[in-house]
Amino acid sequence: MSDRPKGKHVTIDINNPLALGICDYTGFVHLRKDLVKQMQWAGDSLVWTGLYVGKDYLDVPDPQLRTPHLPPDPVPVMDPRPPQPDPPILSNAQRIQNLNNSYRGSFG
Repeated sequence: MSDRPKGKHVTIDINNPLALGICDYTGFVHLRKDLVKQMQWAGDSLVWTGLYVGKDYLDVPDPQLRTPHLPPDPVPVMDPRPPQPDPPILSNAQRIQNLNNSYRGSFG
């Protein structure tokens, strides 16, 4: 067995040898110049994840990781006057019952 790395991603030119590198996702050997930085969204900018991966295995940054841009809140109304609901119409018997209940509740 030879010490030379073998793989479908590497072609070494004997007259102009280049450095080799290993893809952090797959572990495959690539030419170092063919490894690229894996990026991902963080807030409004792309940041490097610290991984070098082969061009064939590069993930597209997920836009769900971006910070959403929301419109500003509407300007509040000064001294608002919302419509009030009409009080329920009670019969005399219901009013007396409510008064009796409140009178009994005040003495425990």
